[in-house]
Amino acid sequence: NGQTVALVLEIVRSPAAYERLEQINVRTGKVSTLNVKTRFSSYEQILWASQTGTTLIVTGAGPHGGAGAGIYTGHHYTPIPWPANLMTAAW
Repeated sequence: NGQTVALVLEIVRSPAAYERLEQINVRTGKVSTLNVKTRFSSYEQILWASQTGTTLIVTGAGPHGGAGAGIYTGHHYTPIPWPANLMTAAW
């Protein structure tokens, strides 16, 4: 609906780097941080977003990083079946 922007920010502060998965309401400017993770074996990627931007399918966002995938609805993360050697997909 054009009201939400979903993004992955990479913050590099020597010697550490981390990522934040965020949503921004374009009408109000309110930023919601869905997660903060240190970099492990893969980068976080947003593969799909609902029309409202409130549901996201992401990879690399689980508590242990890696190539796993899951669904964010609000601030709730639900892992989904994902082969270890699969890096990305599209809907």
